[in-house]
Amino acid sequence: MSSNPLSIYLHTPSLSRFRATRAGVLALFCAGFVLCGQAFAQTTYYWDANDSTAGFGTAGGTWAAPTTNNSTQGWSTSAAGTSAMSGTTTTNATDALNFGTGSAGLALGTVTVSGTVNANSLTFGSASGNITLSGGTITLGGRGAPALGGIIR
Repeated sequence: MSSNPLSIYLHTPSLSRFRATRAGVLALFCAGFVLCGQAFAQTTYYWDANDSTAGFGTAGGTWAAPTTNNSTQGWSTSAAGTSAMSGTTTTNATDALNFGTGSAGLALGTVTVSGTVNANSLTFGSASGNITLSGGTITLGGRGAPALGGIIR
């Protein structure tokens, strides 16, 4: 009987090829993380009808794409309603939109929706009066389930 030696050859990638592959995977992961973070960036806005005066005033004005922000209407990033508003704001499907807060309400009134506007969530603050959104189309979407907060009448 003759014996046939069994030889097993394992091919292992070179160390430099391994490092290049690992660096490539890491680069793709980092790029995906940065891009996804930007794609789901969320801004929190507050409907403000009294410019930089504390609080949010009386509901009124027109929410459009874009909304013209001025002394009588528009979107502010101030939860206290104290920022002077200017320029325009186009809300998108990742934004959290508030009509008043729990401590600073938006008084009873109607905000006219012009055309199609977007939001991820709409919250009507518990300190707010009855607010009517009239006309137009509001598209809710974005990351996760869209949400409506507060009392909807």
